Amino acid sequence: MSESPVRLNAKQPRKKAGDDRQRRWWMHWVIVPIALLFFLPVFVMVSSSLKTPLELTQNPYALLPESAQWSNYPEALSSIPYWQYLFNSLCLSVGSVIGSVLSCALVAWSLAKVDWAGRRWLMPIVIATMLLPWQITMIPKFVLISKLGLYNSIWAIILPTFLGNAFYI
Repeated sequence: MSESPVRLNAKQPRKKAGDDRQRRWWMHWVIVPIALLFFLPVFVMVSSSLKTPLELTQNPYALLPESAQWSNYPEALSSIPYWQYLFNSLCLSVGSVIGSVLSCALVAWSLAKVDWAGRRWLMPIVIATMLLPWQITMIPKFVLISKLGLYNSIWAIILPTFLGNAFYI
């Protein structure tokens, strides 16, 4: 009664080329309509931006404008300080990302890799701060920002990210 040994490197039976093509065909029939559905709001937004104000009010559901009003874009950019807003947004997001990455990466690395005396006590405190609602820390941060004289400036938003957030550690 000798059993044949089990071959670990046994070749799997090859699939027919038509099976993969057929599966891909059906996947495309499912994925393409879903992609078009997700693209529809972007298309409606762009087509609405090319309409005249009268067209928007008379027939807001028309997908294409009667005549494309490309002058809407320069008019929109000149009616507000768009480039200043874009610069502020970039400064805010880049500064906040740098602050979060620097502070949280340093704390996370020291908690994970460095063996120091208070590490076992600090980790439960960090986890406990995750349980605090944001509103509890909002008032002390506001008082600190006000006393530093940073109230009503972009630094009042960027600076707290350098102090870390327990969720990012």
